[in-house]
Amino acid sequence: MGGDQKIRSLWSCYFNGVPDALFFVIDALDQHRLQELKAEFLHILPDRNLRKVPLLILLNLKQPIPNENELVEKITKLLELSKLKENTWKVMTCNALIADSLLPSLEWITQHWKNTTSRS
Repeated sequence: MGGDQKIRSLWSCYFNGVPDALFFVIDALDQHRLQELKAEFLHILPDRNLRKVPLLILLNLKQPIPNENELVEKITKLLELSKLKENTWKVMTCNALIADSLLPSLEWITQHWKNTTSRS
């Protein structure tokens, strides 16, 4: 589902019935929208249906950058992920135009989804 301003009000409709996981995809090179990104993320996170749901934050890089780890740390701090106590989370980089770059994130979310469902 897209992140356009008009669509954001519909996001919570997709949380009904407790989702298996939440993928939050970020245009990692759009530095001008980081505060808007933070506000939207912190707005949806308290939804009771997202409690204990694995969160995967994907930083979509349309081109390689030399400091991917620094970007991951920056977004982790920006979204205050260390404060999350009930969710397993991970921030990863990818290039959505290259399918193979998505494999590590899909493997991570599959493993953590399995761990979450086995505890239910």
